[in-house]
Amino acid sequence: MKSNRDWKSIVEFVGILAVVPSLIFVGLQMRQTNDVAFMELDTTMVGIMADTAELVAANSEIWVKGNAGDELTASESAIYYEIIAAINTRRVVEASHATQLGRTEIADLIRRDWAAFLHQNPGARRVWLAREENLIRYRQLLAPDAADFAFWRDAVQSDLAKLDEVIE
Repeated sequence: MKSNRDWKSIVEFVGILAVVPSLIFVGLQMRQTNDVAFMELDTTMVGIMADTAELVAANSEIWVKGNAGDELTASESAIYYEIIAAINTRRVVEASHATQLGRTEIADLIRRDWAAFLHQNPGARRVWLAREENLIRYRQLLAPDAADFAFWRDAVQSDLAKLDEVIE
């Protein structure tokens, strides 16, 4: 009987030893998956910056006039609005992905950079804020209990207020 207990103890010990390397392997796999996700985020951010640069270059005169807050024709206003909307949406998505990966410092940096851009460009700031207010209003009308994503507007507005206070 004692021999059976000895064998049983040995088998249990070997089983425990087999579990430890598999847990280490799973941990290494998870780390590798996170590393790949971080690299994909970086690559995505670079791609977004390149796409933004192309969008701006294709509409550079409108971009300069709009950022300065100069008067735009109706067609120029429509183009400028869409450029600001596209850039804002890209920033929201970048920040969201960074947050999902646990990289809140990157998400905060993305938001602060957007706020800094808006602070430096009064036309962009005015168009962005009007767009955000309009979207939030319609979202609340259509689905009062759903998320309206006002947190993005509020966080950027908070950063803008800090910049207004510090710079001016």
